[in-house]
Amino acid sequence: MMKKVLCISLILFFIGTATANEFYVSNDGTDTSNSGTFEEPFKTIDYATKHIPNGGNLKVMEGTYNNFASYYGYNNEKENYLIIEPYEEGTVQFVLTNPADIIGNHVIIRGFTFTHENTSVAPILMQVRKEQTHDIIIQDNEFKDSYNNDLLKIHSKARKVKVIRNIFHNAGSNDEAIDINGGEDIQIISNLFSNNMQNDDSRRGTCNSFIVVKDSAGFYPKTGSHNILIAYNRFENFKCNRHHGFIRLGEDGRQFFEASRVKIWANTFRPKDTKEMAYYVNIAGSNGVKIVDNLIFTRNNSSRTVFGFDLYMENEVSQNVFIENNRFYILDQTELFLFWVEDLEELLNIEFNNNKIHHSLFSRVKARGLN
Repeated sequence: MMKKVLCISLILFFIGTATANEFYVSNDGTDTSNSGTFEEPFKTIDYATKHIPNGGNLKVMEGTYNNFASYYGYNNEKENYLIIEPYEEGTVQFVLTNPADIIGNHVIIRGFTFTHENTSVAPILMQVRKEQTHDIIIQDNEFKDSYNNDLLKIHSKARKVKVIRNIFHNAGSNDEAIDINGGEDIQIISNLFSNNMQNDDSRRGTCNSFIVVKDSAGFYPKTGSHNILIAYNRFENFKCNRHHGFIRLGEDGRQFFEASRVKIWANTFRPKDTKEMAYYVNIAGSNGVKIVDNLIFTRNNSSRTVFGFDLYMENEVSQNVFIENNRFYILDQTELFLFWVEDLEELLNIEFNNNKIHHSLFSRVKARGLN
């Protein structure tokens, strides 16, 4: 009998512990007087994240919310991530006028839809920023219809950020789906990128690149953004300014490398009904780039060039770029390489090895701007 009582007590203890660590947010809640329980939910994520204990999980009740959070003062242990997610899958969206501003550590944000309300909004849907911000996971969300600036910006020395299995759709205002500007140890894995702006005259074709890796403010004046992994993503419809393309390394012409130790691995580049872009991957002011095991399709003059090498403003000349084991299906007049440099010898250690080119009509190396 004693053993049965003990077992029942242990089961109740563990159930009670799990329940005690869950807190709730609802449009019908109250911040100042409620305790954050299911019966007495908080009203805002901003308030909740400042008042729940380490190891707590935050459930957001069904509805449409107008702000996500302006600051996380969260300081957690590695094994105790704060998880912010819907109470029920697919029931919560954030229609924002100000960006979801992520500052803190050990936070998982998953299962939401983020979008802009209209053109009169502050820039950016979500930003992850500042040196004290690390170990952030952004997973299984949908980011769409930015009317002003990026969908997601990771900047100002934020580090150890993972962006996994999200959908990025319709970045506007001459900006990107993901802008990595002064970041370290960033992983962009298994996401879907697309744009389809032909039905929206106010933003038609105004985006820039799907992903840019740069360091415009000199956060890392020797390496720029570094230790960047872009893997297993799918890049589809572009419909943006033709001056750029799917991925851009280096953008602002600074006097140092803007991107270092970047691996672009096992992605699929398969544009469908695209507006012509300049490059699939544009490389400027970068050092230590590996482009490996990708599947690359071109069709309907979707791009002028697959790989572009720029010497932009005061950037260092790109070096140590390895393009290996990729498979190309070039079905139009797209050029394989385009070099905008004074002399090809300025490019240091650029290798193209073990790649396969299928059905190529005009696959060739072409250089412009040479003496």
